[in-house]
Amino acid sequence: MSAVTDQLPLVPELDAGVFCDEQRFRELVERCQPVIVRGAFSEWPVVRAAATSPEAMRSYLDRFANQELAEAFIGDPSIAGRYSYTDGLEGFNFDRVRTDLPGALDRILAGVARPGSSTI
Repeated sequence: MSAVTDQLPLVPELDAGVFCDEQRFRELVERCQPVIVRGAFSEWPVVRAAATSPEAMRSYLDRFANQELAEAFIGDPSIAGRYSYTDGLEGFNFDRVRTDLPGALDRILAGVARPGSSTI
């Protein structure tokens, strides 16, 4: 753990049944707090593909790709994927790049192959 993660509040874990109970779901949404709902989306095609391999996920997502560019955030390994403001709130702890979906997926897969590399 780092000093940053030691200061983070615990996030409650809920059963996926919360989505089937209208009252529980409404209470959850009204709190406007993060929660973890493990397995709630395990049947989604992209999740099944990702469970197979990073390459299978890439193959699934490629069918939705076009040449449109979007902004992506690139984080130095030192931020461990925690994108935020700099300490003085004068900037950000990441860089912004324009990329298409295949380019972003290439960077993600390259990062999977090199633990401790930049994040996107």
